[in-house]
Amino acid sequence: MKTCFTYAILLISLLWVGNIFGVSDKAQAILTCDSPSCERVAEKIEYQYKESTNSITLKTDNFSIEVPDKPIRKIISSNKDLMILYTDDQLLYVSESSGPGIEDISSEKPYRFPEILFTKTIKDTPAETGNEKLFWNIALASKPFYFQGATEVTYTKNNDLTYYLSNTHELGFSARSMVANSQFKQLFLVIEAKQMDLSTFKQVVYSVK
Repeated sequence: MKTCFTYAILLISLLWVGNIFGVSDKAQAILTCDSPSCERVAEKIEYQYKESTNSITLKTDNFSIEVPDKPIRKIISSNKDLMILYTDDQLLYVSESSGPGIEDISSEKPYRFPEILFTKTIKDTPAETGNEKLFWNIALASKPFYFQGATEVTYTKNNDLTYYLSNTHELGFSARSMVANSQFKQLFLVIEAKQMDLSTFKQVVYSVK
């Protein structure tokens, strides 16, 4: 299970029309979000987190996260990706991401990818042009993968952190989340789960520091 599933579908379409970094009119047209999800935004909620006594702490390069402390069948780690498969078949995936790999965008842009995806719509006009606009459009075009079929799409803030969460079942997930830290503008944290109940997933997501 890879976060890049979302981006791969979009980028394959871009490659079909030619040079991805050319930001042609055709490429921008392909990335026009045209589903009902494209007009939805996440609901802002109050941050609530109670520390668990039944968890273990994992650390990425820039974040720490509490995950359930229960029997594990397998752990797979590769570069910045970590996948935990529990013996009850629940699966948790954690990865630091810089979003779609687009050249010549501001180094402070990547952490805004979740913000655009969860809180902006096709009715919002980006100030950016060129590849910066392409970044914006890819974020909007990703909205169906988080809003489609979801009954709960939220975001909440705690100090420098913003937690974006969706209970979508798109692509076989049971829930998907992104966590952005305004102090680490070159990346954000991706957390995704399969067969995990939403309350447990929220506990994991909101534990991120």
